[in-house]
Amino acid sequence: MEAYQRRREERPRNRRPALEDEHEWRMRNGRASFCTLANALLRKNLTFQKRNMKQNVRLVSIPILPCIMLLLIHILVNHELDKPKNRCGCVCVETDGDGECEKVCGLEYSTVDQGFTSLPKWVCPA
Repeated sequence: MEAYQRRREERPRNRRPALEDEHEWRMRNGRASFCTLANALLRKNLTFQKRNMKQNVRLVSIPILPCIMLLLIHILVNHELDKPKNRCGCVCVETDGDGECEKVCGLEYSTVDQGFTSLPKWVCPA
């Protein structure tokens, strides 16, 4: 029993050392923990991302640019179609005789150059 106690006291305890001896400690004690590996991988990826900042900006901006272009086209088309020559005419029609009117829109209330263009010659033969 005494020999066992002596051997136990002589053996170095398996405590984590200061940071400068960490590599040796890991080599003696086998694999590193999951948290240590995840931390190392995260740091490696962050340094890689810092080096490739231009590529990151390009990757983010590629989907944004077509969305901005589509928005501009949408605004332009709406602006052009909202002009009076592209709208049908509207008139205020009195419905129940009390002086209030209801706004009714349609081709029948349009002017000559509103809502449609002139018909082709083959539709109305002369």
